Amino acid sequence: MNRDELREREKENYLKTLEATRSILDSDKKLIDLEYSINWTIFSYINSGLEYVPKKEKSKIFMRLSYPKGRYFIIFGSIDLKVIESFVKENIKILKIKITKKDVGFRTSDRLYFPQKYKKSDILINSNAEKELTEQAKRVADDNLEDIASFKKEIRLVFEKSKPMFILLDEDQTKYKRALVSAAKEYNVKTFVLQHGITVKNRECTAPFANESFQPLKADYFLCWGKKAFNYMNSFPNMDGRVIITGSPKMHFENEAQNKENSLLIIDQQFISQEEERKYAYESLIERLIKEKIDFKIYLRMDYNKEYLIKLAGGRVIEWEKNMIQREISKSKCVLGFISTALLESLYSYVPSISYDYLGFNDQIGFDSDVSASVSSAEAAIEKVREMNSSNPGKDKFESFIREHVECESEESVKLIKEIILSRL
Repeated sequence: MNRDELREREKENYLKTLEATRSILDSDKKLIDLEYSINWTIFSYINSGLEYVPKKEKSKIFMRLSYPKGRYFIIFGSIDLKVIESFVKENIKILKIKITKKDVGFRTSDRLYFPQKYKKSDILINSNAEKELTEQAKRVADDNLEDIASFKKEIRLVFEKSKPMFILLDEDQTKYKRALVSAAKEYNVKTFVLQHGITVKNRECTAPFANESFQPLKADYFLCWGKKAFNYMNSFPNMDGRVIITGSPKMHFENEAQNKENSLLIIDQQFISQEEERKYAYESLIERLIKEKIDFKIYLRMDYNKEYLIKLAGGRVIEWEKNMIQREISKSKCVLGFISTALLESLYSYVPSISYDYLGFNDQIGFDSDVSASVSSAEAAIEKVREMNSSNPGKDKFESFIREHVECESEESVKLIKEIILSRL
C-alpha cells in the first residue's frame, strides 16, 4: 500500500469510526463520557485489528479523610504552576484531582486521588453499529462505567459539602475529565479548559481525531493561546463567547545562546495502532538523513517507539528526561516534528522548525513562514533542513510568526487567565 492509499484508508476508517461511535452513544446516554475512549478503541480495531483487552478487576480502598474548606478551586490535569499560584495569592485554595493506579485512594482538604477498580458493569448496547465494533465499545463500557459512576459520586459529595469557585482542566475530552465537567454542570460550577496543545488550522482537516482532541467542548470556556486556535474553535457550532484568548503561561522566549551540536532534532510521536503510518513517518526520512550524512538526534517523548527507533537510528535516540526537551531544542540548528507543540517551543528558542506531513494531509497546522515549514516528503524535509541550517533569520521573524499562534506568554498570560476566570464567576 502506497502513502496515498494509506492516507485515504485512514480517512475512511476515521469516518467509519465516528459513525459507529455516534450510533453506540445514541443507544445509551450513560456512555457519553466514554466517547473519546470508544472512538480510539474502534479506530484501533478497524485500522489495525487491535482488540480492546478488558482490565482485571481490583480491590481498592477509598478513604474520605476531610473536605476542602473555605474558598477553593479544582485542578485536574497539567496546569501551569504560575497559574495555580496566582489564585493561591488571592487566598483561594486548591483541590487537586488525580486518577491513581495505586490500591488506595483518598480525599483530603487539598487532594482527591481516585483509584480505579474496573468493576464490570455488563451493560447491554443495542446500536445499529456492526456487531464487532459494538463489542469493542461494550468492553470499554464494562471496564469503566462503574468507576465513572463512583467518581461522580465522590465529586457530588464534595460539592454538596463545599462547592468550588471554579474548575481548571487541561482538556475535557477524556472520560474522567468529562465526568467532572458533567457533575460541575449539575451544581452550576464554571469549568475552564486551558489549551494544552497546538490545534489544526481548520476543522476541514481529515487527519484522524485532529478535531476530536478539542471538540466538542464540554466545559463552559476554552482559554486559548492566540488567533489561530480562536478561529479554529469558533468555527464549530455553539461557541459564541466561550473561546477567549489568554496566551500560553507555559511558553517563554529562550534567549540564552547554546552551542549547536546537531543539524536536526526530531521530536518523537506515538503511533499506537498506526504502525503502518509510523513506517511512512520515520523510515524513508531516517534512511535519507543517514545517506546524506546529516547529523541528527531523535528525542523520545515516551517509550512506545524506543526499540523501533533504536533499530532504525542506532545511538541517535535520546531518552526522555524531565525538563530536557528545551535544552535539546536549543542545542539544535533545526527541529522536525509532526502535529506537535514542540514545534512552537522550538521557535521560542529561535530555532527554525519543520512540520512533517508524511501522509500528505497538507499543511495541517499553518506552519509555512520564514522560520518554519510544512513538508510532505523526505526529500523536501532534507532540502528544508539544509536551507534552515544555512539561514540566519532575525529574532523579529520568529516573534512575528509566533504571534499568529500565541498572543502572549508567561506572566502576562497568567494575569489574563486569572482576570478572565474571576470575571466569569
